[in-house]
Amino acid sequence: MRNATPNHDRLLKELLTAHFEQFVLGFFPQIHQELDFSEFGPESFLSQEHFPEVGGALHRLDVVARVRRKGSSEAVVIVFVEAQRKRSAEFLARVFRYYALLSLRFNLLVVPIVLYIDDAEWREPERWQRYAVEFAGQTILDFRFFAVKPSTLPIRDYLRKHNPAQLALAALMDLGEADLVQTKLELLKRLSRLRLTDAELLKLAGFVDSYLVEEKRALMQEAAQAKSTEDAKMGQLLDYLSNQYKEEWKAAGLAEGRSVGLQEGRSVGLQEGRSVGLKEGRSVGIAQGKAEGKAEGKAEGKAEGLEEGIRRAKREDARKMKEHGITQKVICEITGLSAREVRAL
Repeated sequence: MRNATPNHDRLLKELLTAHFEQFVLGFFPQIHQELDFSEFGPESFLSQEHFPEVGGALHRLDVVARVRRKGSSEAVVIVFVEAQRKRSAEFLARVFRYYALLSLRFNLLVVPIVLYIDDAEWREPERWQRYAVEFAGQTILDFRFFAVKPSTLPIRDYLRKHNPAQLALAALMDLGEADLVQTKLELLKRLSRLRLTDAELLKLAGFVDSYLVEEKRALMQEAAQAKSTEDAKMGQLLDYLSNQYKEEWKAAGLAEGRSVGLQEGRSVGLQEGRSVGLKEGRSVGIAQGKAEGKAEGKAEGKAEGLEEGIRRAKREDARKMKEHGITQKVICEITGLSAREVRAL
């Protein structure tokens, strides 16, 4: 299985800067035979420089190196890394534009190379190795560059190479019917037998591991069997990868555990919150209801008591007026009592 989301920028730039000459030799021997790498070193790279374009825009180049040509002059070799499955003519224009900028900047021969690392079908390869401009029936620009697309190369042709750049980029090549786990073990074995420092070996193994992603437990099982028959360096390399996998699984398990724990905690917290809220809400509601009921009852009681007191006073007044011989009609008009109420006194 291929890893669809590796960090192309970091991985490819690390590979190209560490094994630039081997990359050129392995995939473009016709270029290598024209160059002299005897004085080539880390200071030869210009990949971090910015170059102003027309209009003041800044553009960052991919990997740029100054290399001596056989003789006395120099050349500038630029390698573009293109990972997009859907590319357009704008990319080709960018290759030409940077070629022109470098040529103007250094006044040297510029050798452009494109490394296509996508796994899309390689239709019309000629189209993606040139940039042409036509006008009025004439081709006024026909710019061509070097290109390689590892996914179009059969991996079986590179498994026995001794070039670290070729072996690393074999992880991007066409597997065909080859078994992925066995192929990966073979690549790692070949790398372990090269004259590399431990740091270089681990970087290259990490590159292969980033692009060839198999069922890691299956690889560990195969590795455990292979370690008994392999040399010490290969055994150390397999131990390193096994430890990397265990750390990845540990981190993944921790992350998953946190996620599940958080989800369960939220669920429990929500239930507890609802329960507490309901209980507190009932308590507050009862207390508030009692208070409001008491106040309302008190107010209603006062109103009813006052009304009854007034009616009693009116009946008392009516009784006294009746004793003094005042007529029923007059008593009703003064007190507001009905004739029935006055007669009942």
